[in-house]
Amino acid sequence: MANPDPSDKQASWHIGDPFWRSTRMVCESLFFVRESSGAPPTARLLLPPATPPEITSASWETGYASPGDYLVDSDTGILTLPPGSRIPFMDRADLYPMVGQEHAMAFKRGDERVGLYFGEGHLFHDRQAVASYDYQVPWRGFVPAAQPDRLPGTMRRLASSLPLRICLMGDSISTGSNASALTKVPPWIPPYTELWVDTMRRRRAGEVILENYAVSGTGMKYGVAVAGKVMDEAPDLVVIAYGMNDAGFITVDEYVSLTTRILDVVRGRNPETEIILVSSTLGNPEWNYAPTEKFLLFRDALESLCGTGVALADLTSLWADMLKVKSYHDLTGNGVNHPNDFGHRIHAQVLLELLGFGAAGG
Repeated sequence: MANPDPSDKQASWHIGDPFWRSTRMVCESLFFVRESSGAPPTARLLLPPATPPEITSASWETGYASPGDYLVDSDTGILTLPPGSRIPFMDRADLYPMVGQEHAMAFKRGDERVGLYFGEGHLFHDRQAVASYDYQVPWRGFVPAAQPDRLPGTMRRLASSLPLRICLMGDSISTGSNASALTKVPPWIPPYTELWVDTMRRRRAGEVILENYAVSGTGMKYGVAVAGKVMDEAPDLVVIAYGMNDAGFITVDEYVSLTTRILDVVRGRNPETEIILVSSTLGNPEWNYAPTEKFLLFRDALESLCGTGVALADLTSLWADMLKVKSYHDLTGNGVNHPNDFGHRIHAQVLLELLGFGAAGG
């Protein structure tokens, strides 16, 4: 198999090798689209490859070969499917079913008659491929950074054998939606929460406990309602990961106000509890309920709330820069608002980076 052996789970996930400070990409996801009937299907790698990319199905079960299944332009990173390729693709027109048709999520921004191609479970996973390759030109987009000064208590616990109790509040992304382990298909990659915590457990002496309070379809309003229950767990660290379900429905001022109310509950119950605010990945920019500009404003608002005891895991900036190169369908698990396995892995890597775990292992 060209990509990592799923039987060696810890190594195959490559959590410790984020693309922003590595020289090898592992299992970058691809969704091939044919723009018109006379054009070949294409997808684009995030970085120009220095070695021929090794491509498999997203399940890692089927290996593809060049030139029979794909052609590579190493200067641009564009992959093209020749006639007879075994790699799945979709026509651009089929990504916009009319509202009311099968797999239509209403509605495309600016046109209430048109939907966006959508599906939960492993619908998108079955249509995606993954590529592994070396690259020489480094990633020049947003780079997540460690923030030890903002989380001194958490860092002390991580450096010792003291247990670290984490409570996470979030939406369906944080429940693990569209991670292959939850949709029960190979390669069985867990949600980002498990990838993150499992890596910490393997790389420190003390116990790491995670209580996940994420509920699908929720936002900051639900976070306010559940904050007291979260603090009943006496957490050392609280992760607040809302925004995807807020962007289309509340103002930035409301988002800030609700976030501040959660912070007040946490600090009021225990001033020593530290907080990670997660700025969401972007939704499909063509979906009416996922305006990109709102996510960017939410990200800026969360940063303004940070300081000693409060850090920001900035998925928004990273996703925005990735989407300057990649298509949204490369990164999505359902077509509108969930990440795929590649996206869940990046979530975990950003959180690990924030806590200063570095590149070693995992």
